[in-house]
Amino acid sequence: MPGVGQTKLVMSARQLHRLPPDMPLDRACLAEPMAVGVHASSLFDDLEDVLVIGGGTIGLCVLLGLQARGAGRVTVVEPIAYKRDLAKRLGAAEVLSPEEAQLAPRYTACFDCVGGQQTFDLASGSTLAGGCVIVVGVSPGRVSVPMPRMQRFEIRMQGSGLYLGKDIDRAIELIASGKANVTPLISMVRPLDEAREAYAAAQAPGSVKVLVRMS
Repeated sequence: MPGVGQTKLVMSARQLHRLPPDMPLDRACLAEPMAVGVHASSLFDDLEDVLVIGGGTIGLCVLLGLQARGAGRVTVVEPIAYKRDLAKRLGAAEVLSPEEAQLAPRYTACFDCVGGQQTFDLASGSTLAGGCVIVVGVSPGRVSVPMPRMQRFEIRMQGSGLYLGKDIDRAIELIASGKANVTPLISMVRPLDEAREAYAAAQAPGSVKVLVRMS
């Protein structure tokens, strides 16, 4: 939301969510991206063998959301080695570089957390018959769909549009209980007078989530 980078602001009460009194703010602020993972992981039920494409903040939150739902085996595809290591630390059964990912039907559900043509092709080509491709990443433009395969094998395509209020509440619950360990997602915490440096650091390839402490 534009204008929230300040120490005080006025918000509508309906946009607020109650936090447990002992919840650290540096974890509470990750409830928003975690809600994206909570929402996306709720959109399909057959999570026996899952592929998550993209190991950035959202992809890792989808991984945590899937774990909270009791997903079976989760594989993460990510080009940056540090983020692959982080996905492994967070519980991914397997982590692959894009070059290692094989285009073959194997997964009951695939979560495209990038939204490009290449990643959608990988997701749709890796999904088993009767499975689902959930598109979480925001596409920069049109993406073609391999309709003959999607139709023949009855593969669903599901868009995931951020989250609902209940997803934020669920994210807060998971973080507060420790069921979603978001702490490793924090790459750096900087004071307010170093905000310019924090924004620059957030652009680094190995950065996941950079926080600015407002007071």
